[in-house]
Amino acid sequence: MSAPPTPPSEIHSHKDSRFKPSFAACEHPDTYRPSGYCPVDLGDVLQGRYRIVRKLGYGSSATVWLAEDTVSPNTYIALKIHTAIVDVSNELSIQQHLAAASANPNSDSVLLLSGSSVIESPNGKHSIGSRNWEQKAPKQQGVRKQQLYLVERLDGKIDKWAPKYLTIPKPLAEEEAGHDQGDVRVADFGSVFWIHKLPVFVAAQASFRAPELILRGDLGPAIDTWSFGCLMFELLTELPLFELFPGLERNTVDDEHLIYISEAIGLLPGDLIAKWPRYSKYFGPGGERLDARPVDFDTPKIGRDLQEYAKTRPRDPPTPESPMEDKFHRRRPKDIDETEAQQIASLLGNMSNRPSAADLLSHP
Repeated sequence: MSAPPTPPSEIHSHKDSRFKPSFAACEHPDTYRPSGYCPVDLGDVLQGRYRIVRKLGYGSSATVWLAEDTVSPNTYIALKIHTAIVDVSNELSIQQHLAAASANPNSDSVLLLSGSSVIESPNGKHSIGSRNWEQKAPKQQGVRKQQLYLVERLDGKIDKWAPKYLTIPKPLAEEEAGHDQGDVRVADFGSVFWIHKLPVFVAAQASFRAPELILRGDLGPAIDTWSFGCLMFELLTELPLFELFPGLERNTVDDEHLIYISEAIGLLPGDLIAKWPRYSKYFGPGGERLDARPVDFDTPKIGRDLQEYAKTRPRDPPTPESPMEDKFHRRRPKDIDETEAQQIASLLGNMSNRPSAADLLSHP
């Protein structure tokens, strides 16, 4: 059997996938391609020293693994392996800036890298950020106990750009349940940028995006305040504030998100509405909700399937999203009073009214 051709560095449609369908709760196998992720399997030894024993997580530009140092047995290190296309110079400069402030007592709340290096794979050169594992050694039983999905090409050939298996992330914290409450630390500065040097694209978890980020409006520190508000809501209620349906095209996801924001928190200010080209499809002149739904305009297969399914069901008016304050009141912990609830709600206000990081740090 002849070797498969080198895949392109970008995939423009799911129809161009070289793999059998995968429903694994992790990165898609097609993201393993030139300029993409580094193929890693459990048991691999990197740099002739670090044996991969567990997958801790993944993001849009990196996978994170736990490795045992074979030179120093029973010593572990966390490795963040970037996609080959990622330029880590910005992240490293921010790491160096934060490291220079290590004398500040608050620096204990920031988790910085302890080293960096580069490895090569069929997909290119990958920068690696490493961090010595300061916690106790993980249980060996738990190290190997991970869910794997076989990666299979449609043509049955061996693919050298992807791993043999997709590994479902399993944070070690799952095995530490019941221990004393630990410290909260800020880590992973891959998407951080200098405020005076705005990037062309800001990577963010879809459901944590501020409306000005979705609509490509004016960006600033307020987008972090919004994301923090979404995170606080989820931590305190154990429910996401905005639950987005995966698999739909970008415009559909954005419109669903903006409708949720408009209904749960309040209509957007005029300058942002002006940047939302499909606003008039969903809201009338007085802000009243119309019958149209974002999926009505979705073109990928999953959107068309939902449209066909909808034709078999009665067309009821859209169910409005519950106000954020009501959702929080029903689920908030008993020790959160009304004043504190309002303070959390303020994190999700209009951009000009959100508290700054300095405001939050000075809060008693």
